[in-house]
Amino acid sequence: MYSHHLDKGCEVKWWTGNGENSLYFSLNSEARIDKWEKELNRIQGQFQLPREYKLVAIGGSGTGTSRLVNQASGRFIDEYDPTIEDTHRKICVIDDEVALLDVLDSADQDVYSAMREQYIRTGEGFLLVYSITSRQSFEEITTFQQQVLRMKDKDYFPILLVGNNCSLESERDVSRQEAEALARSFGYPFIEVDARSRVNIDEAFYDLVREIRRYNREISGYSTPFPFPSSPSFF
Repeated sequence: MYSHHLDKGCEVKWWTGNGENSLYFSLNSEARIDKWEKELNRIQGQFQLPREYKLVAIGGSGTGTSRLVNQASGRFIDEYDPTIEDTHRKICVIDDEVALLDVLDSADQDVYSAMREQYIRTGEGFLLVYSITSRQSFEEITTFQQQVLRMKDKDYFPILLVGNNCSLESERDVSRQEAEALARSFGYPFIEVDARSRVNIDEAFYDLVREIRRYNREISGYSTPFPFPSSPSFF
């Protein structure tokens, strides 16, 4: 939920499973301001603030992680920018629950290894990104996966394997079958996306949030209808 002042009043917006809702209040008197404050407090008591999910996109140089994250947050960069660290936030509804996605995009540069460890420590879920046109980027995935598990001190953690640039089929260097086999060996879901044409971009982030929710249910002792984690779903 958030509010912002207009020329002659204030608009309050909040999100539910049915989408965006809003109320407008005129603020041309102290009485109206008091009424607005009371109404805002009432709304806040009725609607829970969205759950925040800290997601991290990890990929080798040139895999398109920056494009992918920018597309997810509604921005797009046409040229690869070796960003040291960049955070993007987006509110969305996933399976009738409002979610605030806090996505950290950090370039895979050895010189920034201390920073990489920092965002791995804070992340709740990870997109391990490779380019289907680069076998080297695919071979780096296992290193990233082991680093996440080591930093988290876990045998399993919410991770999604992401093959970017799926529209460049004529330049493919990593088959879909190879990627599916790797994801299956890890016990993770797998999806191919294309940051330039926005194919499966939202689906990738939403699926990772679902993995986080399922993981949290599992460690909390609640049953889940999904086999966990040995049978990932493929898209």
